[in-house]
Amino acid sequence: MANSVPPTFNEKMQTVAYNNRTPGDTAPALLDVGGDDLGYIRGFYVGEGSGTNPPFTYRWSGKQATLRVGVGANAGHLVVRARGLPGPNGEPLAVRWTIDGKDVGEQAADATWKDYTFLIPPGAAERKEVELGLSARARRPSADDPRQ
Repeated sequence: MANSVPPTFNEKMQTVAYNNRTPGDTAPALLDVGGDDLGYIRGFYVGEGSGTNPPFTYRWSGKQATLRVGVGANAGHLVVRARGLPGPNGEPLAVRWTIDGKDVGEQAADATWKDYTFLIPPGAAERKEVELGLSARARRPSADDPRQ
């Protein structure tokens, strides 16, 4: 089963793939996190499938995670579909977002999948990609689940 990949191996695999991409390889503008994402993500757990119709893939993140996303010449916004693990009383998770290391704000992420939109900073089109970072307080899904 894919979810039985040891977290230490998963972390090393993501880091090596992220740091050792083929020169000239540009991140995709539509990144399928949980699908074909190695080389473009760090700080995530093993990919999962939704089991819904239509199905989609996703990954739980750790308390800090990074995605590398391609940007077109005329792109003005970056859209991320995400959800947060609610707290013990159903409260949303405060997620701090950065683009290329610069703070772009905090969003309250609840249990519902939502689109979060961020302005792409000037100069990103010349680099053809941005690095989107997220950080949040670690929460465990359950006492039986070791992920945070």
